[in-house]
Parts: sequence; structure tokens; C-alpha cells
Amino acid sequence: DLLSPDLVSVDLKRDSAGKIQVPNLTRREVMSLNDVMDVMSQGKKYRAVAATNMNDQSSRSHMILSAMVSSWIDGQPRSTGQLYLVDLAGSERVNKSGVQNKELKEAQHINLSLSALGDVMEALDKKSSHVPYRNSKLTYCLQDSLGGNSRTMMIVNVCPSSSSGEESLCAMQFASRVRRITMSAATRNVGGKNLEEILKKLRFELRETIKARDSADSEVKRLGAVAKQMQARLSTTLSNKSKADAEESKTTQSKIAVLQRNNADITSRWQKEKHLKEEQVIQIENLQREIRRIQQQMSKAVRDREAISKKLLEREQQLLAVNRENRQAMVASKSGVGTAVPKQSNVFDRFSNNENNGNGEDEFGLGGTAKKK
Repeated sequence: DLLSPDLVSVDLKRDSAGKIQVPNLTRREVMSLNDVMDVMSQGKKYRAVAATNMNDQSSRSHMILSAMVSSWIDGQPRSTGQLYLVDLAGSERVNKSGVQNKELKEAQHINLSLSALGDVMEALDKKSSHVPYRNSKLTYCLQDSLGGNSRTMMIVNVCPSSSSGEESLCAMQFASRVRRITMSAATRNVGGKNLEEILKKLRFELRETIKARDSADSEVKRLGAVAKQMQARLSTTLSNKSKADAEESKTTQSKIAVLQRNNADITSRWQKEKHLKEEQVIQIENLQREIRRIQQQMSKAVRDREAISKKLLEREQQLLAVNRENRQAMVASKSGVGTAVPKQSNVFDRFSNNENNGNGEDEFGLGGTAKKK
């Protein structure tokens, strides 16, 4: 664990969902690319490196960064994905690198894991029924990325030096073999609730398909029996044709013609019923579209009625306010106060104008109903 200061050893296990997991592995929450780079920088500090005859800072182990990405919308199931960034240590020849003791054992482990990765790639290339993922912890950890519901990209680095020509050639051959591998297309992971709904729907469709298949099979069997009966009758008629006279021959031919016409009639009725069902489906779709159009018109009419009702309520409130002013003015005039009677509000003027405009409608477009009110 490169994020743990104690460098605790870890192991690989499968969880209840069948995914490869590393228990007790240090996890860090990241919210941006800079956070990811900081985590990678911290991991590089604890990564084992050593100087060899071929590289001053040779990586003595593979490094894997696992990033769990989650996205969701309120009210929708959460979507999750896992991204692996893998930095593989380069293969090396011991006689060229000159490593000894601890570095020699590290080189052996690196070469063994890369060899196991090559075996996995070869099995995937040949479409083998068994892929040896368990031969190495590296391939076992990357099993979901190499052969599961995933998309994988590999970058192979080679050394431009002529002294590393053999290693570069092996690396290019490995890259050429990996390039030929075709993986299945990645699909979207869905939540458990949606998965249950999809399974329920698929089970229902499967049952309906089975029913339709059974019905079709029974119909085929029935038609087969009818065909056998017709064939038996035809055979009987043909076998007796040589023994019958001309009249019997004509009768037999007429029976055959009747059977053929019946068969043609059955076929014609079946085609007509099929065409009628198709027309009924089209009519149902047209009726549904008409219902939706009428519902839209009704919604618009309801909105218009509410707007008119709102306007009428406003005018009634204005009329009530004018009546209150008139009553106050009349009370004032009776009490002897020398105030002038206020002029009626413009509301009465507008009603009077609407009554004399000659078009039969008030300003609300309500016609005679508004005048009477």
C-alpha cells in the first residue's frame, strides 16, 4: 500500500459481487485532477527504485492507481465506474542490468509477472476458453480490466538505444500481439432497482414469447394434421382413380378442387384478418393522437377560463370599491356636508361603452352574459 506510511502488505480477494478487491487498502477522496496528481506523487515517494547498469532510476515494482468514479442525478440511480492506471516495470536482462541480491529477486518477480501478462494476452488473442489470470497477482488484479465489462488502452515504451535492440523488438512483438485482441463492447452499469425492473420486464416478455411460440407450434401441428388428412384423402382418391369410371373420376377432381378452394379461402381469410388487425392498430394510434390533441385543447380552454374568471373577479372588486365611494358620498350629502358627488368610476364607463359598441361582446369577450351581469 503506497499510500500507507507503514507500507502494509495487502492481498487480493473477491467481494460478494464477484469483483476483485484489495481489503484494508488506503482510500483517499479526490474531487479534481490536481487531487489525483497529489495522490500519485505521494505514492511515487514510497515506490521502490534502484540504479542498474541500464537505468539510474529503475522501477523495482509495478504501480497501480485505482480511481472510483461516481456520478448521479437527484431521483436517479447512481452510476459508478473504476479506472485503473497501471505503470508496469520494464523487463530487463540480468546480464545487462548487472543487478544482484535484492534487486535480482525483484527483477525475477517483474519478469515472471510480465510473462504471465503475456500468457493472458496470448490466450485472449487465441480466444481460448481458459485465460490464466491467476498465474500472477498482476493479471489477477487486472482481470476485470482485461476481460470484463471494460475498455482497455495499453501504451508500450521502447528504448531508442541500439544496445537495447532485443528488448525493443520483444516489446514491439508484444504490442503487435496485444493490438490483435478484440474485446467485447463495454456496457453501462445500472442500479439494482433498475436491474430488477429490467429483469421483470424481460421475464414478462419471455413468458409472452413462450406463449406465442406455443400457440404457433400448436397451430403448426394443427395445420400439419390437416395437411396430412388432405394428403391422405388425395392419396386415396388417386389410388381409386384407376378403378373408378369417368363419373367417379370427375367427382374426385371436383373434390380436389373444393379442397384447393377451401385452402385458398383459409389463406385469404387469414390475410384479411391480418390486414384488418393492422388497420385496427393504425386506427388505435390515430385515436390516441386525437385524444392527446383534445386534451391539449381542453387544457388550453381551462387556462383561458381561469384567466377570464380572474379578470371578472378584478372587475367585481372595482365595482364594489365604486359602490362604497358612492355610498360614502350619499351619506356625506345627506349630512349636509358640502362635498360634490364623485363621478362614477371608469368601470361604469367601460361597461356603458361595451353595451353600445354594437358587437355584442364586452371587453372580456363574453358577449351578452357580461352585459346582463
